[in-house]
Amino acid sequence: MSTLEDVQVKSDYVLATLIPEEEKVGSLYVTGPVERSTKRAVVVAVGPGYHSSQGKFVPTTLLPNDEIIFPASIHGQIGAGINLTGSDRESYACFFIRERDVLAKSSIELDIDIDEVAEIEDEVDEIEEKIDEEISIIEQHEKHEG
Repeated sequence: MSTLEDVQVKSDYVLATLIPEEEKVGSLYVTGPVERSTKRAVVVAVGPGYHSSQGKFVPTTLLPNDEIIFPASIHGQIGAGINLTGSDRESYACFFIRERDVLAKSSIELDIDIDEVAEIEDEVDEIEEKIDEEISIIEQHEKHEG
């Protein structure tokens, strides 16, 4: 079996692996086949780009680890799927798609540490208090001079 590092993608093709679909029902996540008009995948590798009909080189804009959204109808037409082994020795079912068939690069979901956010909010509050104190001192000084 080939590894992800062995694959050299050509033209404007993107090698990606599907993100399993989840459907939230109440507070439960149900995985499995969910009918959607789009699918999501993570980019594994990208080709350098292609030459337009005018001869101009058009480089690819996607990068490995980008999360992409593409039409579900395209996935049924892709057909060129391969299984690859990652550096973590896991097997990944991958497929090729042209970059021009990608609808969007989705926003990244951040893993936020609530405690860290609370600490930052406390720091901001302290800074705002200091600013208010400084403004008060300046206003008092201006009253005495005016």
